[in-house]
This record gives sequence, C-alpha cells and structure tokens, in this order.
Amino acid sequence: MLGSRARYQIIYYVGTTTVEHSDGTTSRLLGDSVQEGSVYIENDRITGQAPSLPNSEIEV
Repeated sequence: MLGSRARYQIIYYVGTTTVEHSDGTTSRLLGDSVQEGSVYIENDRITGQAPSLPNSEIEV
C-alpha cells in the first residue's frame, strides 16, 4: 500500500488540512477534498478518501 492512512481533523486554511495520525501526532497537509473520515497520504498531500476500517493494537 502506498502512503499511510490518517483521520481527518480540521481545515485551517483553504487548500490545507490538519490530520491526526493513529499514533496521536498531527500534520498539516495539502488537500481539502475530504471532509471527514480516513484519508490516504503521500508526500505530505492528501490523495483521496480511505475506507474506515476497525483499528486495533497488539502489544508484543
């Protein structure tokens, strides 16, 4: 899979979006085409909507 998935959080400026990653960190990215849910990210740019899948963590 190319890129990574992130959950949309808030739009700060036209054309940019702040996303919250599954580890709790945030990034400001180019793109504002997705209003909520999960997104695909590649090279600091939102490339499209990702399916909302269940998330689980396993400690090894």
